[in-house]
Amino acid sequence: MVSPRLPVRARARRPLYSCLVIGGFVVVACGGASRDFAGVGGTAGMPADGGGSGGSAGERVSGAGKAGSTETEGGCTCDLISEGGDAGNRGDAGASAGGPGNGAGSGGAAQGGAAQGGAAQGGAAQGGASAGSAGAATVLPPSCVALPANCGAEAASNCCSAHVVSGGTFNRINNPTQGQQATVSDFKLDDYEVTVGRFRKFVSAYVASNKKPPAAGSGKNAHISADPGWQSAWNASLPGDIAAQVSCGLPYQTWTDDPGANEARPINCLSWYTAAAFCIWDNARLPTLSEWSYATVGGATQRVFPWSKQPNDMTIDASYASYDCSGDGVSGCSVTDLLRVGSKPAGIGRYGQSDLAGNVSEWVLDWYSQTLPSPCVDCATFDPSSDATLQFRDIMGGSFKGNAFNQQSNGLSSLKPLLTEPYTGVRCARD
Repeated sequence: MVSPRLPVRARARRPLYSCLVIGGFVVVACGGASRDFAGVGGTAGMPADGGGSGGSAGERVSGAGKAGSTETEGGCTCDLISEGGDAGNRGDAGASAGGPGNGAGSGGAAQGGAAQGGAAQGGAAQGGASAGSAGAATVLPPSCVALPANCGAEAASNCCSAHVVSGGTFNRINNPTQGQQATVSDFKLDDYEVTVGRFRKFVSAYVASNKKPPAAGSGKNAHISADPGWQSAWNASLPGDIAAQVSCGLPYQTWTDDPGANEARPINCLSWYTAAAFCIWDNARLPTLSEWSYATVGGATQRVFPWSKQPNDMTIDASYASYDCSGDGVSGCSVTDLLRVGSKPAGIGRYGQSDLAGNVSEWVLDWYSQTLPSPCVDCATFDPSSDATLQFRDIMGGSFKGNAFNQQSNGLSSLKPLLTEPYTGVRCARD
């Protein structure tokens, strides 16, 4: 069934699955179990002051010099990069009797300088508290140096914050059929989609470098030896005028030639090559299909939606994501349906990422393949199909134009890598 809302461009389908084209996306329907969010909640040692009875929920470390906190759940340790100490690294909790907590918390990097992280004491159930070390300064990615902290629910978070995704084994795109199991290693995934403000830094740097492309071999995934990184043959696919490429026209273009109201909205209308070049310039890389899917389904919890906390929980409304052109609460589609990244805190995924459904869909590394690589341990599809009509790059996640069904974690789509769409953006991964 093809939705009448969007013209369907040439897209590849995986014949292995039962697919529907909805809102311009190839969507695969399947279910899975889910579990509680481990990025912010979870069992933790007592944050800050000494020992106590039992552990309390981990808290974010905010402000320069505030005491660090501890948090773990299922082996997941979260790591945030933030401006002005919005949040710091979290250590392993020590909630067992007499067990010392390892509560070192690092302050986030401050604009124009590093914020000193406070020393923390990990909580122990019956004494034996262990003092944490002072937080270390964090180097911001180039796209956030001197950039206002205007992302997140309160428009006060650093736009380059990132959580560690604790690796494991799961079924890709929530498909439990044989051959869909994959294993990924730990990696960092940006909490937010790349914003207009961050992308503006890239455009300026690209012009200042006389439009120098990424170095051959850069942007490799450290976990995949077969990853060739950026290839010099792709240089010709970068536009001479990147600002012109992302100027795809109203009513959905988020780019503006001068800074304005869209700086914290996600950049859209960029090609796969431009998306990859941005992430490389920002000391990062594109996530693989497996990595992106793992973060979105919550690893082995196999969430129906990124925010689902119970098996097959189908709850979705405007508090979770911007979808079905309803993000701004006004009837009809417009650029205001593309919200400030992180505006929907109820929709945060298990590992701390926002907008894994809604706002914009996101380019990933992989070429489209009719059959996903199997077995898959830190795998990706690096070679295009021998059939030129099937040479697409994969896109993951629902967008502001997709309906509720389209936001499920089991959907993917594909586009020719040179094509640009107003519902397509990017999020970077880091090793």
